[in-house]
Amino acid sequence: MRTIRFNGRTAKPRAFPVGVEMDNGVEEVAFELPQIAASQTETLYWMNGAHADADALTGGVWTIGNTMTQYPGEAVCYIAISDGDELLWHSEPFVAEIKSLPDTEGTVEQAYPSALQQAIDAAAGSAEDAADSAEAAAGSAEDAADSAEAAAASAASIGTITVESNRLIITGGETDDD
Repeated sequence: MRTIRFNGRTAKPRAFPVGVEMDNGVEEVAFELPQIAASQTETLYWMNGAHADADALTGGVWTIGNTMTQYPGEAVCYIAISDGDELLWHSEPFVAEIKSLPDTEGTVEQAYPSALQQAIDAAAGSAEDAADSAEAAAGSAEDAADSAEAAAASAASIGTITVESNRLIITGGETDDD
């Protein structure tokens, strides 16, 4: 835990790191603050660009949350001590530094696809294989139906079949007259 002391109202040091972008509850900073009233409230106010907020201190300790670290850069801060609605003391501004994470979004994702993406790709491949098999089976079934129809048509045109002296005689079938 980092400890920040005050020389009067000036923080020593005047700038210090408090974490990395999107950290939450990783870092704590202890401020050695003056005891002015028995029931004093200590609040740290900060502004990082267009973003500002206030965090209550507990016994002079600030736990840095992701509200602060969602915006990398330098947050200008000050601490106010109050008793009810009465402002008793405030520090001079100091800087809390939030470091940026490197932009690895496209690079890492291409090199190491996520498990979810791998599962989606595998399911898509299985679905394509199943569709191809179903299409092939449907084609085979159509071919079999066509063959059965042709055989039925041929059988319907045959009247009788007899075998005499090793000769096959088919009668009653349709004939083509030229």
